[in-house]
Amino acid sequence: MISKLQNEAKRSVGMMRDNVKDAKDTADKSAKTDEVLQAISSSVSTIKDMNLQIASASEEQNTVTQQLSQSVTEISETAQETATGAERASDEALSLLSLSRVLDKSVSSFRL
Repeated sequence: MISKLQNEAKRSVGMMRDNVKDAKDTADKSAKTDEVLQAISSSVSTIKDMNLQIASASEEQNTVTQQLSQSVTEISETAQETATGAERASDEALSLLSLSRVLDKSVSSFRL
């Protein structure tokens, strides 16, 4: 009977050792899991910051693109106005040439 109790006690001690080892392994795995989760959380935070920077840069690019588009439109309008002005100047130059010829004919009749 005592021998049986001793054997059961030894078996119980062995099971307790196994349980302690299992508990330690579980604690170690939990600590490693916590480290991994913290690293994932840090990576997600970094990605969030990058997304914010990308969104900000995209807004800035959109603003610059709109400004460039407005500038190109203004340049086009100015070029059109310049072309119209040049056409008017050419017409006026031809008119002055014609008047000059008429004046030259008129003046030539008064020569001595």
